[in-house]
Amino acid sequence: MKRIIGVDVGGTKIASVLAEYGDDFRILGRLRIDTGAERGCTDVIEDICGTIDNLLTDGGLSAGELSGIGIALPGPVDSKSGISFDCPNLKGWKNIEIRKILQQRYGTFIYAENDARAAAAGEAAFGAGRDISDFVYISISTGIGCGIIIDGRVYKGAHGAAGELSHIIFPGGGELYKLASGKAVEELFSVSAENMKTLYENGESSAVKAFEHLLEYLGTGISNVVTLLNPAAVVIGGGLGNLGDFLLKPLECEIRRKAFSVSGEKVQILKAENINDAGVLGICSMLLSELPDSDTAAF
Repeated sequence: MKRIIGVDVGGTKIASVLAEYGDDFRILGRLRIDTGAERGCTDVIEDICGTIDNLLTDGGLSAGELSGIGIALPGPVDSKSGISFDCPNLKGWKNIEIRKILQQRYGTFIYAENDARAAAAGEAAFGAGRDISDFVYISISTGIGCGIIIDGRVYKGAHGAAGELSHIIFPGGGELYKLASGKAVEELFSVSAENMKTLYENGESSAVKAFEHLLEYLGTGISNVVTLLNPAAVVIGGGLGNLGDFLLKPLECEIRRKAFSVSGEKVQILKAENINDAGVLGICSMLLSELPDSDTAAF
């Protein structure tokens, strides 16, 4: 029986679970707090450790009883060195040796990974991608994250920076996350993901413009990924994934119209099954497969 903690750090929340894996995977405890990203990396790291400490206390465990801790972070992460190079949504976060910091504090195996790649692994293990060997997971929330699954494995790139769809550049120099993330749309049109559907259906002009803008830029960005990689599916998660068919059906039409040939014709556009939990479930799955004594494949 292995007991582990998984932590998913985002621009707005830190979600953590205490879990065990034996014959099956079982969550023993959960904790979710606001990130407070504007406070700086030292305070955020302390909050990360605080969630781990609270889960251990609530579970009646010591750190020594854990098989490991997995942590998913936004931005490029080198899982081999345990260095988080850059978290665009976290103030002052540059070249943080997160594995070293947590190992010194807890004395257990630490595995660090990019949050979108972890979420892709979560959807592969527990969600919409469980029966798909080649798919792209895209999270659209505060920012835009992207995880790539090729032949059933997470693709990381040479330096742990693969999948940064958020930073592809459009004519005029605009990066996708500045144009089509939930935060960007709210700043540009004063329309949030939570009220977009209602306002749009009521004919509110700002919501109509926001939605058309979103489709234009997401459709272009995702269709380029589809043309490049020819995935069987694109799985949409994050806060805007909660819009469901209201967003996904017209987005699918836009992608089919713009992506090249058979790639656009055949790709499936799917809603993530674990909108809120994909990252934390995925980092648990990846951690278990990376444990030094593990004979467990990502499940």
